[in-house]
Amino acid sequence: MMTRLLTSAALALSLLALSGCDESDAASVRVRLDAVPRDAAPKGQIAISTLSAPAAPTAAEQLTSGAGLSWSGRAAVILSRGQFDDLTKLNIGEVTFNLLRTPTQSILEVNLPRGAGVKWPGLLAVGDTGEMGKARAVMLPDDPDSKLGKIVKIVVEAPAKVTGTDSSVAARGLSASSDQKEATLVVPIAEALKEGDPIRWTIKWDTAK
Repeated sequence: MMTRLLTSAALALSLLALSGCDESDAASVRVRLDAVPRDAAPKGQIAISTLSAPAAPTAAEQLTSGAGLSWSGRAAVILSRGQFDDLTKLNIGEVTFNLLRTPTQSILEVNLPRGAGVKWPGLLAVGDTGEMGKARAVMLPDDPDSKLGKIVKIVVEAPAKVTGTDSSVAARGLSASSDQKEATLVVPIAEALKEGDPIRWTIKWDTAK
């Protein structure tokens, strides 16, 4: 597993821009499923990007000096990458995955509980609203309307072209979409923390013969 800590806001944003990402990638999960036989466990790779506003100063801050120098805040993006042997046994906080396979189709259901007590949104955007506001002010000081730290994104790359995707919950800012092999769910953190039925995100693709 590889973890990269980017405590420089400029470097973090440059990384997102160079990789073709946007602000929603700062707090996100990306799952890539391997092409395996229908009777084999669904294995693959996972990458999790976490946004936070660290309270402790960095070594760079401590060793940087100058007349009138003061720091307005700090933000960090941590990218963790790894592998898993069975998607159906993978949990991200309370988020779970269930896969149904037929001779012609695979149907993945991602279950995301909602409510004030759920922990999974805070695993991706670490801190309360105030702390996320500080991180947003550091990374995007000229964009007060940015959604950075207000939304989380989950992307699943299937072994074949996605033929359908939808969410059981309809809400402002919540969306399920697909493009070729990728399916994407965007969830406002405020919506995830509302009391209500779980979000059941369904992804379908044709099963390889």
